[in-house]
Amino acid sequence: MDDVIITGHDRQGHPATLELQAKRTIAFSASDKIFADVVALACRAAAKVEFETMRYELAVAIARTSTKIELHIQDVLKWAREYQDADGFFGRLNQPGAAHQAMREFVAAFRGHMRTAGATYDDEAVWQLLSHFQVLAFDFEQPGSICAQLARERCALQLAPQDAGRAGELWDSLQQIALQVDAAGGDLDAAELRDRLTRDRSYRLAGDRRLHVAREQLAEMAVSALDTIGTSVHGVAIDRSGHVAAAFSALAKGRYLEICGAGGVGKSGVLKDLAQRIGVESRIIVVAPHRIPSGGVSSRNICKSTIHSENICHYLEITLDNGAVYRQAFSPV
Repeated sequence: MDDVIITGHDRQGHPATLELQAKRTIAFSASDKIFADVVALACRAAAKVEFETMRYELAVAIARTSTKIELHIQDVLKWAREYQDADGFFGRLNQPGAAHQAMREFVAAFRGHMRTAGATYDDEAVWQLLSHFQVLAFDFEQPGSICAQLARERCALQLAPQDAGRAGELWDSLQQIALQVDAAGGDLDAAELRDRLTRDRSYRLAGDRRLHVAREQLAEMAVSALDTIGTSVHGVAIDRSGHVAAAFSALAKGRYLEICGAGGVGKSGVLKDLAQRIGVESRIIVVAPHRIPSGGVSSRNICKSTIHSENICHYLEITLDNGAVYRQAFSPV
């Protein structure tokens, strides 16, 4: 998977790699040659020594998502990451009533393409590769694209205040540089990119932000907050995939999502599922009642909600840092 290869470090400072293949459309079926090619490339990447010794993620980037992707395929990949072994993963996948037939068909197609590629395709190998595989949707070509808007806002954060008005221009420049590097089959590190932007294109960039410690603390708070949300009733897992798919569909049209309903209908469960899915792609912040340090969160402008009553609503905002902020706040009766 070599359209884009990103090397860096994970949250613990350890080396990490993301290999990404870009495809405009992909059917994720047994007869789809594009899907077969993507799986073959994933198998080739998994054969590298580094795949076993460091964090190594694989992804296919698509221009448009679908109900099948959000409702079934993303659930399969989420399960693969959550389970600690192949037995647990396939036990749930094959359990009657626990998984949709489309989920089983996706895994069967994935296994078949692994076999065609000449890779090991037993349960352990399939689960291992699925647990490292992601599907990322970017709607840059859609009118009023949220992804394009967020990219420009992210660019504004990278510029010095006096150059903030050039955010759109910076985004265009980054695309041009990416195409030039791709045409030459080369690579580009952060220092060289910064040099090209400042020397050749006269951008004035903001200074480096050292936010590692703060982000680690927020990540720990997010995990703790999500851990308090139960997702089953008397040991029975509740299927919320339909609501989650509807939420992602709504987010494709706007940056804010409000999930409302009577107490006990499962709003928090939907919120947790959304947070965990988006957390695979980016950082998340989860703010919950009774977990906010006095004066702490408000002083950082993370959440400005006021506690009025016990009528709970959930809000989700995609942030300028390409992550997600989940705000759980009490709203007036």
